Amino acid sequence: MLKRQLHILLIENNPADREMIRIQLQQRDIHSLSETAPQLDYADRLSQGLDRLRRGDIDVVLLDLRLPDSCGVDTLRHVRDQAPNVPVIVLTGADVEQEAIQAIELGAEDYLVKTQVDSHGLNRSLQYARERTERREMEIVLEARHEDLRIAREIQFKLYPRMPMTIDGIMIDARCHPAESVGGDYFDCLSLPGNEIGLVVGDVAGHGLGPALLMAEARACLNTLACTTSDVGEIMTKANTVLSNGMPDNRFITMLMMRIDPITRTLTYANAGHPHGHLINHAGDAMAVMKTSDCPVGVAPNTVYCESDPIQLDTDDVIVAVTDGVLEAAAPNDEIFGLDRLLEIVRTHREQTPRQIIDQLYRSVRDHMATAPSIDDITAMVVKMTD
Repeated sequence: MLKRQLHILLIENNPADREMIRIQLQQRDIHSLSETAPQLDYADRLSQGLDRLRRGDIDVVLLDLRLPDSCGVDTLRHVRDQAPNVPVIVLTGADVEQEAIQAIELGAEDYLVKTQVDSHGLNRSLQYARERTERREMEIVLEARHEDLRIAREIQFKLYPRMPMTIDGIMIDARCHPAESVGGDYFDCLSLPGNEIGLVVGDVAGHGLGPALLMAEARACLNTLACTTSDVGEIMTKANTVLSNGMPDNRFITMLMMRIDPITRTLTYANAGHPHGHLINHAGDAMAVMKTSDCPVGVAPNTVYCESDPIQLDTDDVIVAVTDGVLEAAAPNDEIFGLDRLLEIVRTHREQTPRQIIDQLYRSVRDHMATAPSIDDITAMVVKMTD
């Protein structure tokens, strides 16, 4: 039901029919459409009606198809051309009802036979016309939003590096499954000075379009800073300073940033409030935990992040880093996926490629969730050392 006054344009040249419509619009039934009786404007020619439509603010048109300057369904076409989003109810005589049916096929919302109009029927037609038009307008808005989100998703996925990749005997793969069209999870592979490899997994608080924009900003910042130093603690410290200045109060970014030296085959890292990363050796033993040591990025602008001591890497070692969308994925009974399941999957499939490990991990998460919807982005990165 409309809560504001309904503004109706009646295009009708017969004075008796105009008065009949006016009287019916004063009846109580019509008042259910708005807080007050509808406002009624008149036009007795099509040209006058079109002039009035050009001024806007008309909610519904009541249109006689037989006017002094226009006759038949062409009258409707002219009105629709002038105001395509304004619903039209055709008024017709009993002897030309077939013409009204043709008008419906051409876009009129409804038709009324003038000799049979009462307040109840007029109320029904007006309500139906407005509701149908509002629904159509909402569908147009939703379609436009879906298209915008589709484009945003396409742009976001182009920001991720092409995976899988192999660099100096190091196999890398990563994947993100957003909970919505776009997400706030982030992964990247950066070229650091000295031909070292920078790997990042991050998670902007929340999911959807806002976090996706922050993710893109963080990516640009890290890529710029990666050109200046290979110390991941220093990169994260400078990124935090930059990003904290424009970070909304209710947002922050957890981030695990790793540096791998292909020559010495060592790993260092800095962890800003992110779920721990793990190193599993060729025998399936957990060799190292990349623990969080500082608050997330964007919380405190003066935070100094420190790079860890080097961790030695060996052939067939597997590194896994995920966002909390993996660890906290919930089954219908609210049981979370958890760290134990994650590590067991890596151990079981450690002889496979990073892509195969991620495939199995994602399938296991989805199987665990069963029919429960995903409420957070799901992202994983797997790195495997080869000969």
